[in-house]
Amino acid sequence: MARLSRTPGTIKKNQYILKSVRAIAAGFAVSFIGSLPMGYLNVAAWKIHMASGLYALSGFLAGVVVVEGLLVLAICASVVQLARKTGLMKRIRWASVIFLLMLAAAFYWHEKTPSTGAWHFDGHGAFWMGIAMSAANIMQVPFWVGWCLYLVQRRYLPPGRHVAFALAAAAGTFCGMLAIVHALAQMTVFWQSFADVLLSRIMPIIFFLMAVVQIRELVRRSD
Repeated sequence: MARLSRTPGTIKKNQYILKSVRAIAAGFAVSFIGSLPMGYLNVAAWKIHMASGLYALSGFLAGVVVVEGLLVLAICASVVQLARKTGLMKRIRWASVIFLLMLAAAFYWHEKTPSTGAWHFDGHGAFWMGIAMSAANIMQVPFWVGWCLYLVQRRYLPPGRHVAFALAAAAGTFCGMLAIVHALAQMTVFWQSFADVLLSRIMPIIFFLMAVVQIRELVRRSD
């Protein structure tokens, strides 16, 4: 039986598809897993869902992933140069620490019976809220710089796949945050006081511990 020959064109096409699949899989996986830990965007998405429903939640998540997708695309295009600017990255990490401590304080002094009235949005308003809150999330800059540099070095993110990677990252964040919101909504159904415990007790601890970890990492790198 004659063996089928693999032409150079076929091999090149297969390699192109393989590289694209690897970039898409990496972008989706990193973003999905990265969106699962509790953060203020997840809490905001949950409150919008509870107050305004699925349509407003979808608008909010769309705004979040638009900003993240553009940010990831920009980082992919300049990740090597960004990684070399250690002074800039250090300032961004310190800004992230301040941001985390501010979030911890804000949630700690949250009212005991949080009102959902302030979270009533239509889809359009929720979309712009998602853009604003995602743009304020400075913590995602060092996160994506680190991951993009790692994936470039491991050849999971070759040149020419940045758009596919950014779109996959946006899809991963959308799916991950949707899963978290659904889980939080189910917990609220079975535990009526869960919202108060989450907002005024659990979240401040989470953000404070994240700040401590960031500070420890910055001190260790400066040694």
